[in-house]
Amino acid sequence: MKNIAIIPLLMIGLSYTATGQVKKKQKAPQVPQFTGNRAPLYQKPYIELPLGAIAPQGWLKTMLVNQKEGATGQLDKLYPLVMGPRNGWLGGDGDQWERGPYWIDGLLPLAYILKDTMLIARVKPWVEWTIKSQQPDGYFGPSRDYPYEPGIQRDNSRD
Repeated sequence: MKNIAIIPLLMIGLSYTATGQVKKKQKAPQVPQFTGNRAPLYQKPYIELPLGAIAPQGWLKTMLVNQKEGATGQLDKLYPLVMGPRNGWLGGDGDQWERGPYWIDGLLPLAYILKDTMLIARVKPWVEWTIKSQQPDGYFGPSRDYPYEPGIQRDNSRD
């Protein structure tokens, strides 16, 4: 008989314990300058930061400075026949393949991440010439078209 009397008390106690464990979903704190999803949407676990919101320090900055002082930052001096002032991506009559743009694709972020005025000055002519080269049909870049040569992939109009 004592066991039967304990069962209702046990049930009441368990119901309080079960309801006490349910917590309301807490809203993630909003960081005022970086807004994420607004209610009722779930908050993103990460927020995309604007450019320049973080800066490299320690070993990462050391590695970026090493890149600047190495081949990445000096390629126009190490490889002047291709990356020099005659390059087709600078309006010249020299190399117009993808080597120049690939180099700039790495050098431009390096220059701005390090806030290096000399690298920025080295990148600007490439960017400005490329923007100015846009044609009415949307194409941009060197306009010289090499003649077709079998076995060589360098035919702009057919690539």
